[in-house]
Amino acid sequence: VTMAVGGNYVYRKPDAAAAKRFARFLPYPAAFTGVRIVWANEVFAQERFTKTYGQKTNQVIPESPQIRSEILEHLIEIRLAGAEAARRKVRVSGDEVNEAFQTLADQNGGEEQILATLKELYGMNEAAFKALLADQLLVDKVKQEVLVTVSVRHILVKDQNKANELATKLKEGADFAQLAKEQSEDTGSRDAGGSRGVIGRGATGKPFEDVAF
Repeated sequence: VTMAVGGNYVYRKPDAAAAKRFARFLPYPAAFTGVRIVWANEVFAQERFTKTYGQKTNQVIPESPQIRSEILEHLIEIRLAGAEAARRKVRVSGDEVNEAFQTLADQNGGEEQILATLKELYGMNEAAFKALLADQLLVDKVKQEVLVTVSVRHILVKDQNKANELATKLKEGADFAQLAKEQSEDTGSRDAGGSRGVIGRGATGKPFEDVAF
């Protein structure tokens, strides 16, 4: 009963202090992305960081509904990136997070200075900041993995000796497109000089993809 009442209160009056206390201890979702959930307490936590920064720097911060909407959109992106990362077995290690943190510290006056700044301007500790950093590193990794495209051309032959012969000719300066038209067994790309156009990951078989990327 307590959880049901608490959850209803979070949704009906999200600005109330009691609602935020409920969200800290009772797990209520703010959004669903497939089987992954964005929890209300995560939204409130990042809203708190944003408002603290606004207060400390005397900047005008949008009203709470707008802040939450922007935060929720960002958290949904992180959840979707997490799902894609799991599918592609992409991970961010603790060492990568620590290295990124140290790089930021070195660029901003050292570790003590950056921790003091986080506490003063955002009310954020090291663990909370590293958690956000890990999320962003994962999003960046997934974008690099999924969104990268390459322009590909190839000459398909079934005989290794023939492949070696063509490779030698190319090293000696032969025209790739002309060789493809004359020698490639790929009827789909042969007339285009071996061009397969622009492809992304997952568009071809793994052996081809491993070479292309």
